[in-house]
Formats: sequence, structure tokens, C-alpha cells
Amino acid sequence: MKTFYTLIAAAVTCSLAQTAAAVEFSYEGITFSPYARVVGGISYVNNGYEAGESGSKFEVASNQWGTSYIGSAVTVDIDEDFKAIANIETGFGTLNGETNNEDSLFNRQANVGVWHKDFGQLSFGTHLALSQDIIDMDPMSFQSMGINTLVNGVNDVFAENSVIYRSPTLYGFELGLMKKFGGEVSDSDRHSGSAASLSYEYEDFKIRAIYQEMTDEFGRYTGGEYYGLGTQGQWLYAKSSTVAASYQLNNAKLMAGYQQVKAPDAGHLLSYVFDDKAEMMWAGVNYAFSKKLVGNAGYYHLNQSFSDKTSNLYTVGVNYLVNNHITFYATVGYVDNNEVDATLVSDVGANNHALSYTEVACNSSGNCNGVSQSGIYTGVVLKL
Repeated sequence: MKTFYTLIAAAVTCSLAQTAAAVEFSYEGITFSPYARVVGGISYVNNGYEAGESGSKFEVASNQWGTSYIGSAVTVDIDEDFKAIANIETGFGTLNGETNNEDSLFNRQANVGVWHKDFGQLSFGTHLALSQDIIDMDPMSFQSMGINTLVNGVNDVFAENSVIYRSPTLYGFELGLMKKFGGEVSDSDRHSGSAASLSYEYEDFKIRAIYQEMTDEFGRYTGGEYYGLGTQGQWLYAKSSTVAASYQLNNAKLMAGYQQVKAPDAGHLLSYVFDDKAEMMWAGVNYAFSKKLVGNAGYYHLNQSFSDKTSNLYTVGVNYLVNNHITFYATVGYVDNNEVDATLVSDVGANNHALSYTEVACNSSGNCNGVSQSGIYTGVVLKL
């Protein structure tokens, strides 16, 4: 038994890859497929704001291009078409070496289930929420400057205490269904959620639609970490509807999409009025200049109807694949925000979306409304 646990530890900690296992090995009929990614570099932004101070900031580019992670898939053959499966995965950052969620070891995935060739896959535990399926329609592929920036990470969420079903591909269609249980004795709607993800692919064309909803500790759709869909804090407790499409045209992959986010319970029982609806549109392209050099560019536009906040994000980047294990990257971004009426700022907050949804843009402590921000990050991705 000790040898068995040693092999599991080795699988998780010693082999690295991006989305598919670089190494597989079996032990007593159990196949381990370990994978991981380590990302690091340098990042610069201007007009940043933190702890009452504003100005430019240099730091290690830790999770800007994409989070570092390590994990393993495990499969056990039941028969030729039927398998038991498990997935464990934790995310971390090279800035300080800490896990993305310090209270969880396997903070991205920890699930177990079954897979059948004809009936699909059913798993139980902690998953990447189905909203993350939109990554293949994001021109920036979930970089910190990208599809999550202006909607404050509403797509970049996880589903603990959840069940996910994924269908096999049938005539080009694939379906995903998710139920997140609240686990509360008093009210099953608390901390609960659900989602559906449907895609269709035919030759070079692909379309995807996603609907997802997540509730807070009281079972309400209150918006972000703070009430409403404000600039500060991740948007977590909301209803999100997304549709997007892509088309591969020779060396270019063209992408466009639309997302609507609603928080109908924003400001519940409070006298303040908050933004409770946001709409984002985006378009972009990935272009392969060669087998090794790929460029990506994206434009994202957000409007919030109550406060009339509008924001635009412009991004351009390149990825250079040295080999299957090393990629160099560089990404430049610019975000501009309109200025909200001063009489609304005390309720809806200033319009100061930053290049990263975990931060805000601000010229000075007294001027954080309608501020723009520019930035760049560059570094290396290691996959072994």
C-alpha cells in the first residue's frame, strides 16, 4: 500500500504537461496521466491602485498568461468501452509559490466518476465550472487580459460539491450539464448553481452556447464579492448567458461572441441601487505566422445599462513555441472606461476596470472614475 501511495505522489509531482499527459504509466490496472504547467515572467501596468497608493507597478508575471497548475487524471478499465475515472488538480502562482486558494489542496479539480464510449462521462466532486468551456472562443485563451477582464471573472469560477455530465460527440453536438449543490441544511438554494454548455462543430465552423447561474450564501443572485456588478471584486453570484462562434480560415481562427450577466438580487433589502445587468461583445483572431509563432488579438466591449458604464479592452499578443515543452509569450493591453455621473458613484462605484479583474485602475486616490490603464507582460511557459 505504501508503494501505491508513492506512485500517486510521483504521478502528481514529477510529470508536467498542458492539456494532455506527456507521460502515462500503469500500476495494477490503474493508469496515471500526470500533467502540469509552470508560468512566469515580468509584468508592468500603469495607473494601478492598492492600499491608498496609485501609480505604475512591476512584478513577476505569475498567472497573467494563465495559471500554473499540476495534477493527474486516473483511469481504471472496467471493460473495453467502460472506465472509472478521477481527476485531481491544483493551481498555484510563481509570484510567491502559493496555491490559488490557500484553503484547498486540489483547488481546481478533485472529482471521480465513470466514462462510457456511447453514454458519456459522469463525475462527482470539484470541477472547473462549465462557464470555463468558453476558453476556446476567447481570442486570448483566458489570459488575464481577455474575456474575463470586463466581466470581472464571471467565467473563471469553480464548482465545489458538484456533479457534471458530458455527452459523447453526436453528429457534431456535445452537451455538458452541471449541478452544484449548496449542502445547507436549512435551504438547498444557498451556495448552489447549475449550468449547461452546448456546442456544435462542422468542419471549420464551431458554435457554443452556455448558461450558468450561481447563488450566494443566502441563495440570491447578488452579483460580486460586493453587492451588484461593480468594478471591484469578482462577479460570482449571477446568471450568465453566452453565445460565441469561431471559424478556421486558413491560418486564421476568427472568433466573436456575446455575453449577458444579470444579478437580479443586487442590493437586496438595501436602499442603494446597484448595477444588476451587464452586456459584453467581443471579436478577435488567432493567426499562425508559422508552426512556431502564433499571434492573437482581441477587442472586448462592455456596457452596464443602469449606470451607463462602458469599457473597452484592446489586446495583442504573441506566443512562440520553441518545442513541445517551452513557449515564450508577450501580451500588450489597453483598457479605457467612460466617466460615470458623479451622483451615481457613491452607489454603483467608479468606472475603473483594470487589465486584471482582481484590480482597479486609478490615476490618484481622488481620481478613479473613467481612468484608462495600459500594461504588458512577457515570460515563459514550461511544460515537461
